[in-house]
Amino acid sequence: MLNEFLDTILTINYVKISIPFFLLAVVVEAWISWKKGRELYRLNDSISSLTCGIFQQFFLLFMKSFFLLAYGYIQTQHGVLNFSGISPGEKLVSALGLFLAVDCCYYWFHRMAHEINFGWATHIVHHSSEEYNLSTALRQGMLQETFSFVFYLPLALIGFPPLWFLALSSLNTTYQFWVHTRLLGRFHPYFEFVFNTPSHHRVHHGRNPKYLDKNYAGTLIIWDRLFGTFQKEEEEPIYGVTVPLNSWNPLRTQFHYFADLLADTWRAPYVFDKFKVWWARPGFRPRGLESVVKHICEKKFDPPISANEKRWAQNLFLMGLFLAILVLLLKDLSWTKSILVVLVVGLLTYVGKLLETKTPET
Repeated sequence: MLNEFLDTILTINYVKISIPFFLLAVVVEAWISWKKGRELYRLNDSISSLTCGIFQQFFLLFMKSFFLLAYGYIQTQHGVLNFSGISPGEKLVSALGLFLAVDCCYYWFHRMAHEINFGWATHIVHHSSEEYNLSTALRQGMLQETFSFVFYLPLALIGFPPLWFLALSSLNTTYQFWVHTRLLGRFHPYFEFVFNTPSHHRVHHGRNPKYLDKNYAGTLIIWDRLFGTFQKEEEEPIYGVTVPLNSWNPLRTQFHYFADLLADTWRAPYVFDKFKVWWARPGFRPRGLESVVKHICEKKFDPPISANEKRWAQNLFLMGLFLAILVLLLKDLSWTKSILVVLVVGLLTYVGKLLETKTPET
């Protein structure tokens, strides 16, 4: 019985089966915040966040198999341990060990994504929202997996099977969805001491100086406590990044920091700095180039658009969301699926540009 149960839970992609519940939870939270008179959602920001999530899922359609094949090759050719044929008790202990290892690997990936420019370029998308709600959890960088993947390769070298890794890493990601909310306060101190919570993660999304680069936890906050990156929530954070994006264009949201790094690489007067740009901490400026001024502005990017434009943008987004769900439900890659991906990307990019259309003042 235990063996069959473990075989089941270690082969589930929890993110994939949770997507409908994620979308439902976003709607419920938006309704609750509206009923309570709290302005936690804006249409333009929420559309931007959901679009980023769609783009990330599209990228994984084409790249997830490559990542798993690479992981599987390393595991079968170089894995130290063999987990096939082990007893149910040994499998349970191994699964718990893998859960802790995945969470620790996530902590170090997440920390390096904030401390290395190339990693930040893949991760800044998630922090670009000036709101903090459940839709923010779905605002993900398309290319983040290309950076995070290497941090999990030690698990393949240990010998953990690919399906186990996929199941528990997706469980780790699924857990992080619910901490993106302002509706929940602090929990019991014992829970707050061990687990990542909305309070802890609000700190992580804050751009207040005292909150920058803190609380990298996935599921367990113990790693931050252990490695000295923990910060308790005190005053309400100001959300977003220190240099605001000020755009709803999803392609710009995904790639603007890469464009900045490429520009610095091209303009840097010294050859060494052209390489250092990619591996230095965010905020690094090559010698001879002016510094970027960082500031905290509490006024959010919110260009006014007419009611008709807002309805048009909303309807087009819902159409794009429907097509995106259809794409994700189709099992195999095909020309039809690829054409639909291009269509949805184009449609949602147009929606983002439409949301930036300023209504002329009268």
